[in-house]
Amino acid sequence: MSTDEDFIRALRIEIADTQTRRMSYVKAKLGFLIGLLGVGAAAIKEPIPTSPLFYLVPVVAFLFDLYIMGEDFAIKRAGAFICNSPFASREERIWEETVSRHRDWFAFFAAPLSSGIALVVAARGVVIAQIATVPFIPWIVVGMAFVLVVLANRWLQAAQVSAFSKDTAETRARVKSNSTAAGDGGRDRASAGARRA
Repeated sequence: MSTDEDFIRALRIEIADTQTRRMSYVKAKLGFLIGLLGVGAAAIKEPIPTSPLFYLVPVVAFLFDLYIMGEDFAIKRAGAFICNSPFASREERIWEETVSRHRDWFAFFAAPLSSGIALVVAARGVVIAQIATVPFIPWIVVGMAFVLVVLANRWLQAAQVSAFSKDTAETRARVKSNSTAAGDGGRDRASAGARRA
């Protein structure tokens, strides 16, 4: 039978695995974007019809950003749970609380910033290649919307993690209160039974 400490230990392992997955998504995103931009740019020098790949850049960036944000949220949510867990060591709780108060703001902006730069580079490639397979202005607007959605989602996730942390603390207090009340009721019944005997 597992204990609460085993659960916290398993949660720590899950956080480490999720961090590894998040990093693999970041690497894959950069690889795909560099590949799409590189192959698209080859059409500028050579008459190869690959420049329409520029149009895929913001879509690929946005899809990878969704995966990256999902993993990031899972890490922060698990950290918030550990921060409020009485079964985590004191140092773990202090660490999680300190980390939650001092987030890396560059990491917060990294996904939308890299996607925005990729969009600008792709737009430059479209202009240089002089291709018009898709209306240019709507494509730029949609690409910028993707970047803004990613940025807004980052803000919403921060609020969700804060709400999750508060909810976890309230739930823990409620469970403790219910178990204490059940324990007191059991003691009251036992003492009443002892008095009757």
